[in-house]
Amino acid sequence: MTEYLDVEADLDSIKLLGMIKQLVYTGSTNDLNKSHNREMAHLNLMNLYQDRSQDIQEFRDQYISLKKVCVELVSESVTAQILKA
Repeated sequence: MTEYLDVEADLDSIKLLGMIKQLVYTGSTNDLNKSHNREMAHLNLMNLYQDRSQDIQEFRDQYISLKKVCVELVSESVTAQILKA
């Protein structure tokens, strides 16, 4: 994000739009706000429901995969906090 400060200082809207396009279309925003990603994963897990056309095995697999994502994100944040200290 240090690039953003440079662009903001220059007030170059073309560079800023290019930067936004890169972040949105390449999906490289995942590393920018890890706490947001962790909260969104937990929200997705809490709002998970089984569709009428979905059988119990598919729902279980979906639940297990979301739970793994949440555990992975929490473990990454704990590791990052330990390394900062």
